[in-house]
Amino acid sequence: MGTAGQLLRVLFLDREGHISAQPHFVPRGEALILAANQQRVLGPQARVLVL
Repeated sequence: MGTAGQLLRVLFLDREGHISAQPHFVPRGEALILAANQQRVLGPQARVLVL
């Protein structure tokens, strides 16, 4: 969220862990692992979610 509460950017992870602008399906178990790894890489300034 930006200073005015607006979302700054939405990105998606593919199965290889590459960041993409396009959404796609990844099985939930894999998605949770990818999200945890990406959160470690991005640190506290980012928020990684699995939907």
